[in-house]
Amino acid sequence: MQLKFVTMVGLLPAAIAGGTTSAFAQEALNEIIVTARKTTETQQDVPVSVAVTQGEKIEKMSINGLEGLSEFTPNLQINENATQQTVTIRGIGSGANQAFEQSVGTYIDGVYFGRGRSARNPFHDIERVEIIKGPQGTLFGKNTVAGAINITTRKPNDYFEGFAQAEYLTDVDKFGLSGAVSGPLANNIRARLTANYQDQRGYVHNTFTGKDEARTEEYLVRGIIVFDATDDLEITLKGEIGSYDVKGRVAQNVGAGPLEALYLSIDPEFETDLDYDKSSIGDDFDNTDTHNVTATIEYRASDAWDFTSITSIVGYDFVNNIPAEFGPLDYAKQANKQKHKQFSQELRGHFQSDGAVELVGGLYFGTEDLDIEETFNFNFTNLINAGVAIFPLDSSIITDFQQNTDSFAAFGELRYNITEQVRATFGLRYTIDKKDVDKELIVAELGTQMPDPTQLPLAAIIGRIPHSYSLSRKDKDLTPSFGLQYFVTDDIMFYGTYSEGFKSGGFDAQNTSGSLDLAAFEPESVKAFEAGSKMTLAQGKARLNMSYFNNKFKSLQVSAFNGLTFATNNAASATTQGIEIDGQWRPTNVLTLGASAAWLDSTYDDFPNSTCTAPQQVAFAANTGLPAGRCVQDLSGRKLQFSPSFAGTFNATYEADLTDNLELSIQGDVNFTSSYFTAQDLDPVSKQDGFAKVNLRLAIGDPSESWSIALIGRNLTNKKTTTWVNDIPVFRGAYFGFIDPPRSFGVQFRTVW
Repeated sequence: MQLKFVTMVGLLPAAIAGGTTSAFAQEALNEIIVTARKTTETQQDVPVSVAVTQGEKIEKMSINGLEGLSEFTPNLQINENATQQTVTIRGIGSGANQAFEQSVGTYIDGVYFGRGRSARNPFHDIERVEIIKGPQGTLFGKNTVAGAINITTRKPNDYFEGFAQAEYLTDVDKFGLSGAVSGPLANNIRARLTANYQDQRGYVHNTFTGKDEARTEEYLVRGIIVFDATDDLEITLKGEIGSYDVKGRVAQNVGAGPLEALYLSIDPEFETDLDYDKSSIGDDFDNTDTHNVTATIEYRASDAWDFTSITSIVGYDFVNNIPAEFGPLDYAKQANKQKHKQFSQELRGHFQSDGAVELVGGLYFGTEDLDIEETFNFNFTNLINAGVAIFPLDSSIITDFQQNTDSFAAFGELRYNITEQVRATFGLRYTIDKKDVDKELIVAELGTQMPDPTQLPLAAIIGRIPHSYSLSRKDKDLTPSFGLQYFVTDDIMFYGTYSEGFKSGGFDAQNTSGSLDLAAFEPESVKAFEAGSKMTLAQGKARLNMSYFNNKFKSLQVSAFNGLTFATNNAASATTQGIEIDGQWRPTNVLTLGASAAWLDSTYDDFPNSTCTAPQQVAFAANTGLPAGRCVQDLSGRKLQFSPSFAGTFNATYEADLTDNLELSIQGDVNFTSSYFTAQDLDPVSKQDGFAKVNLRLAIGDPSESWSIALIGRNLTNKKTTTWVNDIPVFRGAYFGFIDPPRSFGVQFRTVW
């Protein structure tokens, strides 16, 4: 468990000690409210590992999305890869296949977002983000075998308020504007309108085009209306539109293999260091438009019963173009068009009285339509004209993938006070997932046939794979959970839980094997145990939370690069276990300290048929005379990707009044991690060494927070790190990587009314 709070960042200089606020007037830490069990509870009372980041910290530290949030939360990895964004908690996540659903569920205002792009818009006007760790199979249910990200946006108040914020960050050349206005429209109607705009010119220089990449432009507009129909009935309507447009990428060639000499002849500045220079033809783009509408009805039927209905429509349109060679010569491109539509309905009841019983239960229905048109364009004539000895192949391979998913679930959780100090929890969820897929594959403009069509995964496409098929599958599962809490005192609680999780099977959108048996992948499941304690100490001025977890996964779904696409299959089994500790202490009224640390042991128990690394494939073909694509390696006993053995944070905040009208705030944090692999095949080239990053914010403003101006420093030690390294298609031994932002400084101005 790791906690993140609004007070969590800062470095304390001794020079501030002369502030007018007494440094010895201690106050208790604020309570943290969470909805990790679909009811409102304090973080210290809930028997769940949950890390909380308050919205004020997100705004102050300029955390612009989920990827930025992972920097502040140990055992959470959110990374951009070649085709999408992936989320990993405690070493478990999903890969890069376009049809993959994430093993970490994302929920915004109680609504499940089935695809990462639906929730890709920047964080804006957020109340809090809860990272709920471990399987959440009972209450959250769908595809939460690793955990859930629970995002709550700010709601309108019954008084007039608003804010405006502007910021600029150097080096990444980022400019942002945001604001909100909220207040009553009538005696029983209140509303909030909020908007955000971000423009980033890029921090990776393309020596071939002379431009900086990636140029990112994004906006989000959200409106919320709350209608108090009666004293017991509240209706909330939320509508949101957003756009996320990117030109260029922060991916660069980190190993050119057999093409290095050719690339140097085209661009003498071409190099393969992981830094902030790249060389590519520069026609990458990635554009996403999103929308969602949600209606929430909350009804208080009696002192003991209340009911909630959440109805939502979510969707996005997406188009991108990826030069797959990641270099200054055009010979391979991947293009995608996606359209996603989702409707969901949840009905939930909550019973709580003065007695020993509390009950939460309900029904869920959701339907999703996913349309993917994926095109691979190969122009090997350009390689031949440049002197590369390769078979002539100019072709377009077009995949049309249409999938419909219907999900139904019934769930309930009983919480029973056995004694005043002991509480038991029993949960159960029954899930039915039905998926139908229609897939058609077309090979157009085919050039000369390969002399040996078995040497590349591309060969499976030519005349082997069915040009069209329709398949269906239905997965059912019953996931139980059980927990015990023991309150030694009101401030010290121990807990133990057992839970199971389930993620339905599906269909591989990028299957090029030629076998219908490999067109689908099976469900994955988990059995999880966790034990921990939550303690409030020093009359509420300190907290210390600890937990141990052990999760055993069966038929783990993995996606690995096979030389052309990301193929999906099921690993036999894996185990993740570890210890997480977090604490916070307010030694004086002006200083708050926080720290968190995690140890993680995340390994494959049995995975004998994993995809080989590129060097292994080359050696296999040379030694056996068989096609390199048939090579497999045994990863049993090896670590999972994105699984650092150790990670943690240290943070502090110092706030003091310099005068009656001026307050100084210094916030900072140090975030560290040990090494980990970013590629599923554990290629040594993909290993990210351990590192630590330092962030700092220095602000002055009015004590009433009516205005503030701040200086921000991100990645002050200028660590060069990557979120993803993987093979470049076609040419084994060549690699690309996505590089994180460099050190940057910025200024931020905020006014509140």
